[in-house]
Amino acid sequence: MNIVMAGDVMLGRLVDQIFPTHVEDKQECHHAQNLLSRRPDKIKELKEQKYKYVWGNLLNEFINGDFRVINLETSVTTHPGKWPNKAFNYRMHPDNLQCLKEANIDYCSLANNHTLDFNVEGMVETMKSLTDRGIKWAGVGMNKHEAQSPAIVNCRGLKIACFSMSDHPSMWPATDTKPGINFINVEKHKQSDVDRIKQLVEQTKQQHEVDMVMMSLHWGSNYCWNPPASFQRFAHSLIDECGVDIIHGHSSHHIQGIEIYKEKPIVYGCGDFIDDYAVDEEYRNNLGFLYKLTMRVNPSAHACSVSRIELIPTKISQFQATTEMTDEERKWLGKTMGILSERLGTRTQTLPDGRVCILPTTQSQ
Repeated sequence: MNIVMAGDVMLGRLVDQIFPTHVEDKQECHHAQNLLSRRPDKIKELKEQKYKYVWGNLLNEFINGDFRVINLETSVTTHPGKWPNKAFNYRMHPDNLQCLKEANIDYCSLANNHTLDFNVEGMVETMKSLTDRGIKWAGVGMNKHEAQSPAIVNCRGLKIACFSMSDHPSMWPATDTKPGINFINVEKHKQSDVDRIKQLVEQTKQQHEVDMVMMSLHWGSNYCWNPPASFQRFAHSLIDECGVDIIHGHSSHHIQGIEIYKEKPIVYGCGDFIDDYAVDEEYRNNLGFLYKLTMRVNPSAHACSVSRIELIPTKISQFQATTEMTDEERKWLGKTMGILSERLGTRTQTLPDGRVCILPTTQSQ
């Protein structure tokens, strides 16, 4: 099975404004159009490609995958009420979810720090808008039970259970009586947290007879090269005790390293795939990867492992993901991923075209 995985897909704010239907914000619309006007060729491309535009020349990578996963880091709503006293509030118009349909996105992680940017009303519309378009999601809910529940995705005769959790913001956890996100304090996690996740995974496996379990984690602070030791311990516990097969990490807004632990992939930080951010000179958050995982699945033996990870270098330019970049940028990505992953016991190979390859046979187990 081939899994195509991207990090933060931020289709709100300025990205939302480039489409004919968008949430009304004259200042953001003017800013977006001003940025696009610097590249007349991109304006033409947007008109021709429409909702396909944001995926650039990477669209076929998604379409040709078996299972496609992103962290959708924005609310999907026209609700006007912002969550108070928050520095950034993101939203996109529900019509623009057609972007996700164009790329055949199967699953969106919603446990992050922007799904409730426009209050519970915005979160509810986000959930409904995705469901109405046949896109699976997890990580938020009207109560704790719903927020903790996974999405079950059928793919090539296999069933995949997709869980989603976030360690921030601490003001948004769902409770038995309150809507919110599936919250966990990873830095200070306890054995009881692991036991709870283990129980949920076991219940899901029994109820749905799933063949693979993915955990999507929005964790850690922005702009931090290496995950804390507590994050690595938690990731290992998810694999050792809870039966998780893939960990899809995000939040840092730039790439972090990859670990292969007992033939299970842990991507600590996928980085941003689409956004409208300014570029940090050190962390180079406009540069990242599209992650292609080849998984071996043996349903009869209840076994799942990774056989290959291929990283395709990507760059965010004019609200679009693309493989077009300078040789220096491509080399920086390969070198940086190599250094960050080596710290986690993983050896990488950079191919002549800039792609980075990881094979479990080269890893420390």
